[in-house]
Amino acid sequence: MRNDYAGATDEQPDRHRSRQRHQVANLAPVSFLAAFLGLCLPSEAAAHALLVECRLRHDQIEVRAVFDDGTRPRGAKVRVLDDNGNEIAAGTTGEDGLWQFASPPVGKYRVVVDAGAGHRSETTITVGSPPLPDGRISTGPSEEEFTRFKAVQIVIGLSLIALFCLVLWFIHRWNKDRVRQSHAPRS
Repeated sequence: MRNDYAGATDEQPDRHRSRQRHQVANLAPVSFLAAFLGLCLPSEAAAHALLVECRLRHDQIEVRAVFDDGTRPRGAKVRVLDDNGNEIAAGTTGEDGLWQFASPPVGKYRVVVDAGAGHRSETTITVGSPPLPDGRISTGPSEEEFTRFKAVQIVIGLSLIALFCLVLWFIHRWNKDRVRQSHAPRS
């Protein structure tokens, strides 16, 4: 018996549709992977994260700039801004990533460090309030916390990758079983 399918028999269109379904089913894991990676990838590259830490040293405030790998930027531009955005001090870090300025009047200030090549960070300091036990008057993590080896994040990341691969494997097996069943002889 013939039909409109280019002179094919009745069984040929079903095989053709089955092949198309199989091809679409094979695209599902790839599409899922592309969507997953698109959502997980950062919107901007973060090759080096930069920390700004400020400590009270007598009547001076010491600004420390450090990358997440422990290196310190040389010649990074530092600006200190008051609540209104007015610059009250400016300078550059030395070879050791440090810069000091005279302690301003009591209040909140923003310290901005620009190490170039997109490495910019800022922190807030409160002059007049008691410093933390380690002398910090800035918000955010300490240098020790910031540069610590991040084993927990690595383990979590590898676990998520393994889970994702396992899900893809199950999807592939499920599709394979469906295709096998669709090609099995019907009784």
